[in-house]
Amino acid sequence: TRYWRDWSSDVCSSDLLVPGHPYARPSSGSEQSLSRIDFADVMQAEERFFTADNATLVIDGPVKVDESLRIAKRLFGSWIKSDRKVPPTFAQPNPPTTALVSEKSPHVPAGRYAVRIGMRSPAIIDSEFLAHEAMSIIALNRAKKLGIENVVSASAGRRLPGILILGGDVDESRKALAENLPSQIFGVEVSIAEFTAAQSALIKRLSEQSKASQLLDQDTFGFTKTDGLAERAAKLTLGNLETHRKKILSQPFLRLIVSRSEEHTSELQSRQYLVCRLLLEKK
Repeated sequence: TRYWRDWSSDVCSSDLLVPGHPYARPSSGSEQSLSRIDFADVMQAEERFFTADNATLVIDGPVKVDESLRIAKRLFGSWIKSDRKVPPTFAQPNPPTTALVSEKSPHVPAGRYAVRIGMRSPAIIDSEFLAHEAMSIIALNRAKKLGIENVVSASAGRRLPGILILGGDVDESRKALAENLPSQIFGVEVSIAEFTAAQSALIKRLSEQSKASQLLDQDTFGFTKTDGLAERAAKLTLGNLETHRKKILSQPFLRLIVSRSEEHTSELQSRQYLVCRLLLEKK
């Protein structure tokens, strides 16, 4: 089976979904941004972020408590508190454009198109987070039934706001799907069969979350030990998903279609370099 994924389409989707926001930039940076970092920048970042009051250490596994504490004190005992608090979040970005956006990328095979839809979504601390996660599972399955190939779904619920990007690739005959994909995905009522399958898949995924990850979520988002996400997912109802689905339809959607670009195919130094160039030229 031929598989491809146009990574630049996901980066471009984020750039359009949260314009001007730090989440719009690749978390791994680009060759240009990394080349601008000097020693003073690294030291400043360490002093501001790598501090005792801005970190949580989780030790998980078959280790002895006393020995673990000794190691932790030796490695992190010198960390001090920061002289200023790290802001909990950035100012919220402007709403995304609702017009269909067309872009080009050298990573899209000839005769194929990458389609993406994106939306702001609930964060993990929001009451609708689990309903949204279940709805995103249903959305992914619906996209496959529409004939979209290599469907990908990226949900970032640990961001404020959360982000959902959904899409895949299509041929010439199906590229018109990008025009009204949000309504085709979210405009249909959730069936009992869809709800049951999505709830089971969500519970399974949450149950497989590592103990360390659960503890970090508890500390970061203020969850209590009784706030197990898998247990809360088991209490979801079809009504919860229907209420959230209708709310989704009232929100602005990003719609993106990416076609083949021949202009940059001779400059394949790296994907990050090309993505940065394409985004800069777009702006």
